[in-house]
Amino acid sequence: MVLWAAGDSQLVASVLQHYGTDKLSWVHSLSAGVDNLVPALVSNNLADKVCLTNARGAFSKSLAEYSLMCMLHFNKKVPLLQGLQKDRTWRKFQMPVVRGKTVGFVGFGSIAQETAKVCRPLGMKILALRNRPDGPGSDLADEVLNAGVPEEKNKLFRESDFLVCSLPGTKNTQHFCGSHEFSLMRPSSVFISIGRGVCVDESSLYTALSTPHRGPAAAAMDVFESEPLKEDSKLWSLGPDK
Repeated sequence: MVLWAAGDSQLVASVLQHYGTDKLSWVHSLSAGVDNLVPALVSNNLADKVCLTNARGAFSKSLAEYSLMCMLHFNKKVPLLQGLQKDRTWRKFQMPVVRGKTVGFVGFGSIAQETAKVCRPLGMKILALRNRPDGPGSDLADEVLNAGVPEEKNKLFRESDFLVCSLPGTKNTQHFCGSHEFSLMRPSSVFISIGRGVCVDESSLYTALSTPHRGPAAAAMDVFESEPLKEDSKLWSLGPDK
């Protein structure tokens, strides 16, 4: 039996209980992450009995376009445009260009590299923070920083106009982006999360976004630590320009 899974550990566990595990030989994750599937396999004593694969790279181009859309959304002040339209207000303002701005990547795997490929033709500078500075794809970056060196991690957060986090969910990446990191970011910067939700301390992000001059100006979140995002999450209360 082959199981195609979307990453919901409870659903996978219920499927295994219903159909049994005797004939199961392969579990394939429809996303790059497999951290949500491992608990179900371990609890059913299947960790060393089945083949576990993922869809690494399948959504890289789509997420690259999403990331670029988020950058342009805030850089071109789309929330302001929408507000002016709603209020029937005619007002002139300047729209900055992205050329010359710096995109920092927390993690530089397939998703980040595809995003870098769409940013470079626009004249944007690429900074990459990764565990292996000499890893494949490093030539796409103008500068590669070592994730194991705190000063280099700080530099990435401090110098980025747009910061894209695409880290996988592991014990080493939990809340990798937290209060300290957000405090380093430029007041005009944008934080974009497209990896795993556990990599971002959402409470610290809310504080940074809701406190003037304490962190990024706005954030775009494709993932959350708990999904769907709970109704009582303070993140819901942030305005469209955040």
